Amino acid sequence: MHPTNEVLEEIEQEYRVLLELSNHENLCRFYGAYLKHVPPPPLPPPRNPITSPPVPIDKTGLLSIETNSINSFVSPSSTSVPIALDQLWLVMELCTSGSVTDLAKAILKANQRLDEGIIAYIMRETLKALYHLHSNNVIHRDVKGHNILITGDGHIKLIDFGVSAYLNPNNGRRNTSVGTPFFMAPEVIACERQMDYDYDTRADVWSTGITAIEIAEGRFPFLFSSIEIHLFKVNHHLLICIQCVHLYLFLEILHHVYVNHKNGPMNLMILFVNV
Repeated sequence: MHPTNEVLEEIEQEYRVLLELSNHENLCRFYGAYLKHVPPPPLPPPRNPITSPPVPIDKTGLLSIETNSINSFVSPSSTSVPIALDQLWLVMELCTSGSVTDLAKAILKANQRLDEGIIAYIMRETLKALYHLHSNNVIHRDVKGHNILITGDGHIKLIDFGVSAYLNPNNGRRNTSVGTPFFMAPEVIACERQMDYDYDTRADVWSTGITAIEIAEGRFPFLFSSIEIHLFKVNHHLLICIQCVHLYLFLEILHHVYVNHKNGPMNLMILFVNV
């Protein structure tokens, strides 16, 4: 499948953020990009110069042959080999312990819950990464458990900047509705149908809060709702959310007594040993 303009934009965005901002301790270290060229297809065998006598053509079968050829070309079930394309590899730090979502599910499978101190540690390190992005005029827009990884020594790393964006330098806001629906802030959802809505870095506050619920409960709110019902429920509480949760900026949250729990990487490693 040929990359679309949208896919290319996401790759360019991720590469730019990694190149410029991955020097923070809570972002995956970026080592560079590698373009893997696909070898050209083999040349077709040479034609036999010896000509054969012409074979009579059944003109009544031409239409069915042509129709079948077209169907095999455009049909999703076509067995034709796809065209091989060059691959762009982004070389990043290896996080061998998986995502915090994986950790939370493993704990729940053992009929346990993540300790609040561990959750506070994960949230604190994630907030540090987000504060670094926000300080450089970047909004993540896809904060969730699957995008928060754990290294082999228990450190927290935020990843996936494909839908991140540099904010408008004039007003520090965006107005495009992107992200994972169950984690999107109400004002981001509203941008889908209301052109006069926009948002700023505080949209990441909402996603971080949903992520905290996800790793504490093993699922995010409205899990069993359809996407449409979920979006309606979130939008129904739009004003409350803006007036309460969204009043907090990341710098304020980072100084909150809950987030500043003394747990650290060693506590997380002990947890992995006991799971």
